[in-house]
Order: sequence, then structure tokens, then C-alpha cells
Amino acid sequence: MPDPAANDVVGTISLLYELALSMGQSLDLDANCDLFIRTLLTRKNLAFGAVWLKASALKNGATAEADSGSYRLVYANPRVRAREDRLPANHPLPARLGNMPFFSVAANEPGFAEAVTENGIQGGAYTVYALGDIGFLKLYSVLRRSAVSPVEVNSLRQVVAKFAVSIEGCLAHRQLARQIEERDRAEGERRTLAMVVEQMEDCVIITDAAGVFRYVNPAFERVTGYAAREVAGLTPRLLKSGRHLPEFYAALWKTVSSGRPWRDRIVNRLKNGSLATFDTIVAPARDEKGRPAGYVAVLRDVTRLMEVEQQYAHAQKMESIGRLAGGIAHDFNNTLTAVLGFGSLLLETTPEDGPDRHAVEQIVLAGERAANLTRQLLTFSRPPMPEMRVMDLNALALNATHLLRRSLGEDVEVVTLLDEHTGSVRADVSLLNQIITNLALNARDAMPRGGRLCLRTAPVELDAAFCAEHAGLAPGPHILLSVRDTGTGMTEEVRRRAFEPFFTTKRTGKGTGLGLSVVYGIVRRLGGCVELDSRPDAGTEVRIWLPRVEARGDTLPVELEEKVVGGRETILVVEDEPMVRDLATRLLRSLGYSVLEVGGGEEALSLLRRYHDRLDLVLSDVVMPRMDGVELTLQLRQERPELQVLYMSGFADDAFAERGLNLDPRRLIRKPFTKETLARKLREILDDRGSGANA
Repeated sequence: MPDPAANDVVGTISLLYELALSMGQSLDLDANCDLFIRTLLTRKNLAFGAVWLKASALKNGATAEADSGSYRLVYANPRVRAREDRLPANHPLPARLGNMPFFSVAANEPGFAEAVTENGIQGGAYTVYALGDIGFLKLYSVLRRSAVSPVEVNSLRQVVAKFAVSIEGCLAHRQLARQIEERDRAEGERRTLAMVVEQMEDCVIITDAAGVFRYVNPAFERVTGYAAREVAGLTPRLLKSGRHLPEFYAALWKTVSSGRPWRDRIVNRLKNGSLATFDTIVAPARDEKGRPAGYVAVLRDVTRLMEVEQQYAHAQKMESIGRLAGGIAHDFNNTLTAVLGFGSLLLETTPEDGPDRHAVEQIVLAGERAANLTRQLLTFSRPPMPEMRVMDLNALALNATHLLRRSLGEDVEVVTLLDEHTGSVRADVSLLNQIITNLALNARDAMPRGGRLCLRTAPVELDAAFCAEHAGLAPGPHILLSVRDTGTGMTEEVRRRAFEPFFTTKRTGKGTGLGLSVVYGIVRRLGGCVELDSRPDAGTEVRIWLPRVEARGDTLPVELEEKVVGGRETILVVEDEPMVRDLATRLLRSLGYSVLEVGGGEEALSLLRRYHDRLDLVLSDVVMPRMDGVELTLQLRQERPELQVLYMSGFADDAFAERGLNLDPRRLIRKPFTKETLARKLREILDDRGSGANA
């Protein structure tokens, strides 16, 4: 007959062997626990098994708490029976295991209720094993009425200890896998960061704690001209430009040494010796323990941006000054009209050998000089464009140089390099001549001992990138007009101010400082751009880009001397400035005309009703109080549609447009005007009545 005790021994050995085989087959914690506990539940006819581990053993940043002694449920079978998933460090179960490595407790014994952490437990018994220092194993039998005997519990002690070792292996594997994952993620982030830094347009510098270069990106090499190998072992002092005081750099290092980032604009010297301005951020870098490890600097080259900003600011300043100059010139023109006009009348009646002849001539000469100055002011502020024409720029340049050769002197060699494919521009002949003349005279003054003046033209196609760096230009076909001399050149400070009105380096009496300002104003009004390149003792080149027009150029106009001719028609003079009105009246009467004069539009309308059929022409100022000249003309023509009109004004052309006035330039005479100019304009209009009188 078989021995029951022998059968128990064989069964226990078989169980232990099977449990031993169930461990260590997987390094995954869940799979390892599942195989071991399923075998145990099946062979021991248990209803539930669970593995609890300390939070500190799990070493998971997502679940760790300040209380590292707390416990987490990492495995339960069946899972639906589990009620709790975490236990505090002072829970009775781990506290009781502190006194013994295992214990068993039944439903009818003290401490059973404290052991229950599952749903639906009414009876049965728990067996609890310590898993070393990392947690505990909890088993439940629903069939038992009493606790498991110490002998039976102890029979599993050794295999449970091995199970604890297998769990430690799983945890170690998990930690290693997590470290590898974190390392791979960090490596991926590092590669991504390196790729971004390598492809950045901004310069990136990394130094050690002593400020020695440790890394520079390709943008740094491209912008500064220094290769990474050239700056190895050096410090950013390599880039010092001398444009900043020592206090500037002291403030930088004081800021970053205190752990704060430093932001400012800094001027650095590049490898080729040129200067560049950078928006710069320097920040301290720290290692994983928070200790200072070096510095990181990001530099953005804003040199071209600053130049564009300066061009824009300069354009705004020139516009503001131009408006002021235009207003002053208009008022001054009224005064000069009277000075020149009355001076000319007085000159006509003064004998050639009279004692006052020289004084009167000097008055007229001074008035003409002042009139020329006001014309330059108006050209600078709002260049007049009375006769915009399409013209061949090469033909105009050749015509201008023929005239210049006589005025520049024999010691100045004039060279023209004109591209035959240059093409045409749309402009006013007199304005383009003024550009070339002003530049040539400036060049002559820069070559007191003679030299070479080169005038060059060429067709160019401007792209968006070029236009973005040159305010006022639009992409497309243009013509480059260049005037270069071999003179004394300019310093950088003088070059930057060269286009400012009234700025001059010439001695008193030798220049007004309006030459280049006038050039600037004309070019901008023609839709172009002007640039000046100059260095001391290396000469000066002024480059002008004008929009190219694909059309045949017009013939350059030729002005002929004409005899002064008067008439006997009746003319109404409308002028709010008494001196100008008096002068115009005297000039017209000296030419034989009958003259009526009033000071404003309302008076003119009243007078028209009295002299309805006798008036042949109205000579009216354009800008007047209450009613301007154009509005007056419109009202006059309601009663006299055929009435002729000649406007006079000291304003520039586009000042009319700003006031909504549309004028025919052929019916406009500019102040100050001479007797001859007035006579010619009047006969042009009165002798061509068939063409109508459009404002």
C-alpha cells in the first residue's frame, strides 16, 4: 500500500521543480510573474496571487513619490479581483513581514481584515512571502478554513526567494532598457539639435568656462571668414572691432558670469578686416549637475538690415526736409520775383554810363543767384517734371559731356564708356542734364590738380534680392549710369552724410551743399536709386539705377533766342501777393497790354461780370487763400468758355497734385520769371486760341 507521506514529498518536489522551471524564462516583469503565479495557483489550487513591489525598487520617475517606501501592485491574477493598486509604507502587511519572512492568516484570525486588499473576500486564508527587500508575494485560498501550516509555507520559501531574484533581474533589465531608450532619445535629440545648429543662418559659438572656442557652426565660418580650425584654442576677442569701450565688454561678462543671458548689438571685425553688426545673445551653459560649463552665443548679422533701415530713415528725413524746403522756396520765389522783376525794369531805364548802373546790375545778379538757389531747393524737394519724355540715355550723356569738357578744364580727362545696348529712360531732359552736371562739377572739385572723369552706362536686370537692399527700386530692367573720378575721395563719415542737404566739405563760398541732394531728389522722383562709393585717396563713384523703357528716344530739345513781343489784349492779373501783382501789372503794361488786377478769386469773378467781353486772358497764381487758381478758372469759364488762362506759381509740380490740382505744364510759368519769359508764354497762348484753354 503506497505511503501518503511519500506521495506528499514527491508532489512537493514536483511542484518545486515546476516552479523553478517557470522562473527566468522571460526578462519581462509581467511575463515572468504570470508564468510563476499561474503555475503556483494551478498546482496549489489557489484563487488569487499578486506581486507588490516598493516604489523605490521600480525606479520609475513617472510613479515614484516622495515616500519611496510605498508599494505598488505590479501583477495580479485574476486582475479583476484587485481592489488597491498602491499601499503606504506603514501598511500592516509589509510591517508584519518586517518581523518574519512569511506568514499565513485565516478569516477567523486577528489581522485578516488588514490583509484584505481585494474585492469579494469573505473567508479563506492569505499566505504572504517577503520578496527580499523589494516587496512581497501575496497568495489567497478560498477553500481554507484555517491558516496554512508553517511547514507547508516554509516548503515554498526557497523557490519564492529565487522568484525574488528573478524579479530583480527583470527590474534590472527594465532599468537597462529604459537607460538605453533614454540614451537613444537623447542621442536622437542631440543629432536633431546638431542638424539644426549646422543649418542655421545665424552664427553659433560654444566656449568653455574660460571663454575658449569649443565649437562654431558653418554659418560662423561663412559670415566671419574664419574656419573652425583657425579659431580652435582662441577666444571671441579675436572678433573685437575696437568700436566698443572696455566697459561694454565688462558689462557683458558681468551679466553672463552672474548666470543671466546678455543681449545687445555688437560690432565685430571679420577676417577680411571689414566690420559687421550682429544682434547677439550670450548665455551661460551648465552641465547635468547645474555647474557652469561654458557659454553659448548666437549672432545674427544685421549689417545689411541696418543699411536698409538707414536708407529708409534717410529717405524719410529727405522727404521731410524737402517739404520744408519747398514751402520756403515758394515764399522766397514771390520775393525774388519782385526783386528780379523790378530790378530788370530799373535796369532798362538806367543808362549804360549812369552812376547807378553797376549797383542795379549787382542787384539783378544777386537776385539771379538767389533764384538759382531756390530752383535747386525745389528740385531737391520736389523735382519739376513738366516734360517727361522717352530718350536715349547714351545720346544725352554724349551731349552733356561735350558741354562739360569746356567747363571742367583741360587738366580733367573726360572718358565715356557707353554700352550700345543701354536703351532709353523716361525723364525730363533738363533734370538728367542737371544730374550729370552736378556730379561732374563735384568730381572736378575733388580733383584740384586734374584727373580722370569716367561716365559709364550699361543695361542691367535687377532681381528681388538686389532691390530689397536698395530702397526705391523694383525688380526688372534698368539702366546703370555711373560717374567715377580719380579725386581725393571721402571718409566713411563724409560718405554717409553726402546726400544730406546743405552738407558740404568745401570752404565757405564754394558750395551750397545742395549738389548731391538735388541728384538724390531727382533720381528718387524718376523711380530710381543712387549709391555712392568712395574711400580716401581712391576716388569716388556715384552709381544711379533708372527704370529702362523699351522705346525709341526723343530728340533733345534746343532752345532758341526769341525777340520779346508784346500785344494789345486785355489781361486780368489775379495774385494775392501785392509785390508780385504789382510787378506783373507793370511788366504787362510795358509790353503794351491792357491790365486789370485783383487780389483773389472772388474779386476776379465780380470783375468778370463788369468786363465780360473785354477780357482775353487771365494770369492767375495757383495757390491762393479761399479759392485757388484752378477753381477760379472753372467758375470763370462757366460764363466765358473760350477764356484763355496762364498760371504762375513758385511751387513744385507735385505740390499741385497733393492739392488735387491738374495743370497743363504748357500753361504754367514759374516764379521768379523775367519779362522775356512772360512775354513768350503769353504770345504762345494768345496766338494759339484755336487749341482751347485747358487747365
